[in-house]
Amino acid sequence: MYSYTYSTEGEIESANDIRINVINEITLASNNKGIFNFDRGNDDRKLISCLVENENDFVIRAVGNRDLIVDGQKMSFSEVCHQIKL
Repeated sequence: MYSYTYSTEGEIESANDIRINVINEITLASNNKGIFNFDRGNDDRKLISCLVENENDFVIRAVGNRDLIVDGQKMSFSEVCHQIKL
């Protein structure tokens, strides 16, 4: 579990950059063993790209009205979820 408090005033790094740095640190320290879990509001392209590039396992609870681009087509988050074979 990780928690970090930051100020929106005077901070050089954005909250997303801080999260990405922590993901990279945890990935190295844990030898990429574990699953990252994020709540709504963290379904950000830059964050997801970092997780995918690191080959991290992750779960992100997304806001239901988000759209995703899959193979060049815009799809609702729900449509994409229903296409995943578990």
